[in-house]
Order: sequence, then C-alpha cells, then structure tokens
Amino acid sequence: MPIKDLIEQIAAGWPSYRQKVRVDKTDPLYALVTVHFPQALYPYVAAYETIMPEGSTGAGNITAAPWIALFDRRLTTSATSGYYVVYLFSTDMSTVTLSLAFGTTQFDKQFGGPSSAFPRMRSAAVRLQEMFNHLIPAHLLRGSINLAAEPRQKLHYSYQQAAILSYAPYPIGALPEESQLVADLQALVKVYSDIVSDPLEATVDRLVEAVVEPAARVETIEVRNFEPRAARQEPRLRWIPQSRAWAQIFARIP
Repeated sequence: MPIKDLIEQIAAGWPSYRQKVRVDKTDPLYALVTVHFPQALYPYVAAYETIMPEGSTGAGNITAAPWIALFDRRLTTSATSGYYVVYLFSTDMSTVTLSLAFGTTQFDKQFGGPSSAFPRMRSAAVRLQEMFNHLIPAHLLRGSINLAAEPRQKLHYSYQQAAILSYAPYPIGALPEESQLVADLQALVKVYSDIVSDPLEATVDRLVEAVVEPAARVETIEVRNFEPRAARQEPRLRWIPQSRAWAQIFARIP
C-alpha cells in the first residue's frame, strides 16, 4: 500500500481507535500502524541492511498519536534511546512530520522534567547538526517541531523538542505525491545512515555528556585562623548516700 494512502487511512481511523484507551491488537488500525506501514517502507530502505522500521500506537495505553520509526540497529532498536528517523502524527491528526529525532526517555532520566530536559535536547541537536553539517541538505529544518501537543500529552510534548532534522509538516488533507514522500524518506534515511557510519560515532551518551552543565564554580574561599577552644571544666563529684540504711552501716565501721 502506498505511504500516502497509509497516512490518510491512519489519520481517518485514529479518533475512534483512540477512544478505546487501551491498545487493541485486533483493531485494523493497529495493523495499519504496526504492520502495513513498516512493511511499505522496507522496499525504499532495503539498501540499508541495518535499518529496521517499526510502528506503535502505544504500550498499554494508546498514545496521543501514532508513530512509525526507522531504527539503525547499529545505534538503537528502541524509541526511548538513541536517535532515529520517524513519522510523527500531530495529536489533532492534521499533519505528519518526517523527522530525525532523539528518543526522549534518555534525556528525562538524565535531567528530569521538561524545564531541564528540553534545553539539553535542543543543545544536543545543535551539537549533532554542527558535527555533521557537511552531510545535511540545506532544505532540512533544524528547529523544534509542532505536534499540537499539550503538557498533559507528555510523550508528544517532548517529541516536539527532540527533533534534530525535519521536513516541513505534511498536511494530511493535502499530502505530497507518493514520489515526493518516497524521495524525502530516502534522503533523510541516507543522512541518518551516514551519521551513524561516521567514525566520530555520535552516540547520545557522548552528546549528553557534552551538554551537561559543569558544576558552579566557587569564586571565593573563606580562610579562618585556627583558634583553640577553652578547656571545658568538669563538674566536681559529690558523694550522696543512696539511703539511710547505707548511712547507718557506714557509721558502724570503726
């Protein structure tokens, strides 16, 4: 099935599927996302033996929107770590964005919530862009993306900041021709594969280390002269008879 048809069918069926709250593997839409879409991508990335397409509607609970990723097994096989090419549907299902993006969980674990993690994601993205600027086509966007996500939609809210390189969002009501969708996919997968193949080996662990802020410097150190403390006076002991009986016994001793 063409990529264009899959995107349109997923967008049309998602609202009713999401009402189920829990992932339903028997629903046809689940198969579209996790089986048919990844299978449709295989012919276009077959030249890259390490690329593995995978789709998801969530783990347990259904996510705010589905995603279909292409992992390079040399770097990652999980959406929570590394970075990978991914189709991200907006939460209102009005657009889908093809992006090279970080897995967000690794930043959350390292830096905590959005206020700390998001700036580090953007710094890591810029660092990766600078390292491989010679491989990146000029038409690819380098900023964060818009998935119409709110803070309560935690994953997609984070995905917006995790983008490294992206195409402008495809409006689902006016998708490009199939040939353009395929060309964009192949171009971004090539950039991804070239980055992973580079001897610099830009792992996320190294990128995270590079964006960790150093500990705050201590500008002044206060030095004090040693002043011995005055000796503590021990209290004088006083004998107190424990009882009248003992006092009488001691009185009889010559």
